[in-house]
Amino acid sequence: MLLSTQVSECRGERRSSQSHLSLAADWCIACEWYLPLLRRSGNSGGPLLNSRGNVVGINTAIFSPSGASNGVGFAIPVDTVTGVVEQIIKFGKVTRPVLGISFAPETAAEALGVKGVLVLDAPKNGPAGTAGIHPTSRDEYGRLVLGDIIIGLDGTAIQTSSDLYKVLDRSNVGQTVDVEVLRQDSKEHVQIVLADGIR
Repeated sequence: MLLSTQVSECRGERRSSQSHLSLAADWCIACEWYLPLLRRSGNSGGPLLNSRGNVVGINTAIFSPSGASNGVGFAIPVDTVTGVVEQIIKFGKVTRPVLGISFAPETAAEALGVKGVLVLDAPKNGPAGTAGIHPTSRDEYGRLVLGDIIIGLDGTAIQTSSDLYKVLDRSNVGQTVDVEVLRQDSKEHVQIVLADGIR
């Protein structure tokens, strides 16, 4: 295993750090690290250690074009694993908090000049619909009426769906979150109780 300075990249922002993981590199995308380093086959499920011997992740897979024990490794960060273990102990299953919305793909939102997460649908019996989130619709003439655009969640700015998922990953089922939305020309705050997305 090669030891070096941590390099992480989240949403294209690259930064170096001496503090956490001392491996060749780590690429933080969603909740997995992409690690270009030498690994032995059969390591999946085993701990990923830093140079101090601390567990910092769980090895999951390796992509190796040659079939040898080198290439790009994948590991789940230990914080994610800890959260999942706590849920299994408490509930007997993994829970995933959701707002109860469907949203526009980022390419479509960008084409409309939208910065944030554009709500396409919020079923009335779901958490967001119950709280009063407005979905995208059409008026009597068939013109598109944009729904609420989520621009903040519990004080964190939201520009993409990745931002939204990162905040939800740190939240719990049953927790009330403050959702800031852009509705027409005004900003509104809506309180939503997160539901369990895994049934």
